[in-house]
Amino acid sequence: MRHYLLEAGSWGLVVFLVFLCMPESGSAASPIWATPPLTQLIEEGIVLNKEIKSLEARVESLKEEIPFAGSLDDLRLGFAILNLPTDTFSFNQEAMTQKQIFIAQKFPWFGKLDLKSQRATLMAVRQEAVLQARRLELARKIAISYYELGFVATSLEINKRLTDTVSQLLRVAETRYATGRGLQQDVLQAQVELSKLLDEKIRLEKRRRTLEDKINGLLNRESFTPVRPPDGLNYPDLQLNVKDLQNKALKENPQLRVRQTKIDITAV
Repeated sequence: MRHYLLEAGSWGLVVFLVFLCMPESGSAASPIWATPPLTQLIEEGIVLNKEIKSLEARVESLKEEIPFAGSLDDLRLGFAILNLPTDTFSFNQEAMTQKQIFIAQKFPWFGKLDLKSQRATLMAVRQEAVLQARRLELARKIAISYYELGFVATSLEINKRLTDTVSQLLRVAETRYATGRGLQQDVLQAQVELSKLLDEKIRLEKRRRTLEDKINGLLNRESFTPVRPPDGLNYPDLQLNVKDLQNKALKENPQLRVRQTKIDITAV
């Protein structure tokens, strides 16, 4: 009677791997397909997550370095004094006393500045790919936790219905036993099943609290902020083609771009 719990790990969560291969071009706030409530959570996470904000600042910093990477070093202005008497510090005492002012500028070998500029550009491109990969990973974590929360909420609803049913059966068994028409074994069995359901409820409520805390942590929210679970757990209506998905993954997967730019940086 108690084998009713829906197992979130055994359903089609692999469908999120498909979503990761379907980024929304031109919309950095919605990197994967999602229902409106889940989309809102993902966008909130991308905006407020501390790691994402840190990576965004790093990307902007690298982009700002690109114009300066290919420029010459700053001019060096120098001032020197030679053969100055240390007893009087007079510039007219010794004929060999000299005052010097000089300007220095380094000129690198031909093409070196272009290579430095290319390297800086590749570093920025690589960091931007890392940022996009982290956004997708964050979206995946939020989505998985969100749907697991939905499974737990559904399991709690089933638990409540079963608890009400077993409670009714227990009352019937106790009434029949009290009137001599039932067996004590039926009463004990109903009590055991009811106890199992109550233990299962405690475990599910604890799991729900853990999932809510995890989502709040990913979204950088205050602790104990309630998270509304999904109303339904239907599969998205997707028309999948393995070849198209493979091509999209090879072309748009940010992890592959990170590796490719790393190779390009080494070659520069």
